[in-house]
Amino acid sequence: MIHGAKVKFRAIERDDLPRLRDWRNSPAIRRRTREFRLLSLVDQERWSESLHNDRHTIMFDVLDEKDTLTGVAGLTYMDWKNRRAEVSICVGDEGAQGKG
Repeated sequence: MIHGAKVKFRAIERDDLPRLRDWRNSPAIRRRTREFRLLSLVDQERWSESLHNDRHTIMFDVLDEKDTLTGVAGLTYMDWKNRRAEVSICVGDEGAQGKG
């Protein structure tokens, strides 16, 4: 686990996948992502499993001071040779949104 001043990052846990799927399927979040279709739990599980062997993506659960899951964040499309990546942040917990 990585501890910051206001948040913690941990490995994505299987028990979190239904919540992550629900967040990604919410219209407010989905319209700001590349994914245009609704995701099933199977889709979310496949994504999570694919992270174990993906050298181009690193994702973490984001927890608040009370250890409540508030979102996910990480680096995607990592280009090791050119030292570039995209930052991916999803604050799914509506109570945590707008506090950045």
